[in-house]
Amino acid sequence: MKVSQLDVAKKYLSLVQSASCRNLKINLSLRDIRRLLSVTHCEASGVELQDHTPNHSTYRTVDRRDNTQGYIKDNVFAVCNSFNAMKNSYFEQTKVTGELAHTSREDTKKIFKALSEL
Repeated sequence: MKVSQLDVAKKYLSLVQSASCRNLKINLSLRDIRRLLSVTHCEASGVELQDHTPNHSTYRTVDRRDNTQGYIKDNVFAVCNSFNAMKNSYFEQTKVTGELAHTSREDTKKIFKALSEL
């Protein structure tokens, strides 16, 4: 998938705004953003990502592994909208933070599967 400079700029501005609203740090380069937009499959569930229909379950989102940290290089990953929404709901309900920060990709997939079965 070819990612345009405009797509990278839009996503960067969106993340800057999100970080600002949450008083979080952001130190991603445009190259980091391009990499996130080039990921073809959800890094949590493995489903193929799409960029056409916002709010669709497979729509590409950029999520933070540790919600207490900002949008920093080792804390962000490309995931599908459904995983992002389930994770946020889980953390809001349980008040657990930072749980995914040191979780392997395979364990993250297991968490996604467990959340989707709730």
